[in-house]
Amino acid sequence: MKDVLICNYAKTNETDKTTNAMGKGQIANYVLETMKMPESDMQEEEKQKMDEKIQAKLKAGRKLTKEEEDYLKQTNPQLYQQYKRIRAMVNAMEEKLKNATSKEEANDIIYFSISGVSKNDPYKEYAITALQRSASEYKKTSGYNRLPQTAEDAKKKNNKKEDLFSWTPLEDIIEAQPKFEALT
Repeated sequence: MKDVLICNYAKTNETDKTTNAMGKGQIANYVLETMKMPESDMQEEEKQKMDEKIQAKLKAGRKLTKEEEDYLKQTNPQLYQQYKRIRAMVNAMEEKLKNATSKEEANDIIYFSISGVSKNDPYKEYAITALQRSASEYKKTSGYNRLPQTAEDAKKKNNKKEDLFSWTPLEDIIEAQPKFEALT
């Protein structure tokens, strides 16, 4: 990459007779300045590809990389702000799901998070997709699979743990085993 930048610098200054006598410090400064602004060196085709890649990720509800976030922040600050708002919604839902005590409660959290997106939100599609993707990933975790079905089952489980004489080490082993659901 450095060679390309130096070569590009030399090409842009071909008419300058001092190019050959230019010091390493000046070339290094040019390289650093150019690297600070990645979009300035991007060709239109590269910019278009990056924009399409980001749009596809947003429509799929996926998280952007740090580089993609930086690019979006520089090229489309409004969309970047909306992306951050949607990520905050997803993070809030994920935090609530960490404290869910039953599958029923987790499903309620997911339902209310998704239904909380305004019908007038111009980025409603992106927000709902991101929330649904996060919910789908959460439901695949072992934490979700270990949750009891209802809040009543959770209370029974907690009451059962309080009764020291009803507990056996075998129960912990059985509960730790993976659970398989029948395919229908």
